Amino acid sequence: MNCAKKNLPFIRKNYILQVQSPMSKRIYLYTIPVLCLYACQAVQPLRIQHTYYPLYQQLPTDSALTNLLNIYRQKLKDTLSTVVAFSYQNWFNKPPEYALGNLLADAIVNSSPTSETFSAEVAFVHEKKIRGYWPKGNIRLEQFFRLLPADEFWWMYEVRGIELLPIIEKLTAKGGWAVSRGTYIVISKGKLVSITIQGKPLELERVYRIAVLEDNPQAGIFASEVSEDSWMSTLLVRDAMVQYCRQITRLGKPLSIHTDKRLYALD
Repeated sequence: MNCAKKNLPFIRKNYILQVQSPMSKRIYLYTIPVLCLYACQAVQPLRIQHTYYPLYQQLPTDSALTNLLNIYRQKLKDTLSTVVAFSYQNWFNKPPEYALGNLLADAIVNSSPTSETFSAEVAFVHEKKIRGYWPKGNIRLEQFFRLLPADEFWWMYEVRGIELLPIIEKLTAKGGWAVSRGTYIVISKGKLVSITIQGKPLELERVYRIAVLEDNPQAGIFASEVSEDSWMSTLLVRDAMVQYCRQITRLGKPLSIHTDKRLYALD
């Protein structure tokens, strides 16, 4: 406390000496008018100069850059032309049961056991995630990119049966989604009749681990209805489908459509 009293006059004295010095007076005398002058001036808006660049049908090309791009273009073309699988059937994605959607759902469940964190008992795929179709014959890598152009991941949920039941009821009211093998949903007049998962009826108190590919992962049916935490897969949806189809090809089998009444309407 005594130190504070001793230091206070010293600080105040220095401050007075600094203010009353001739150099300080000159600084204040010149600074204050300048600040007032700038403060009274109106702010001038910036003006943007527009420049027009004409477009021509024939533009000069850089031969060195063109040759460099041609090398990668040919490599990309060769990669996309790689045959991944073969099928004797035309693949479409039409209700009530989605052939391509079912294949993608099977691929997601098949790829999930590679990690315990992402192991799924059932997969649901929104029909709008499939874009296009596959004609019969060789199925090349390019067709996978056309079918699934976006680099997307699926989401994992742990849901109790009592919470999953109303979600599936909403899905069936809108026509249903594609589901993985072992799951069978029976509807009548747009209403849910029964659900079977892995050969057993839906158990309300059991916790199911499900994989979901929604049209809008942030505001879809599962994202808005499931109260538990969700997590994202580490494998792209497209890559999962390519790996699954290659596994079937290595076995010497063609791709076959599985519409085994996973979504079945009684009427």
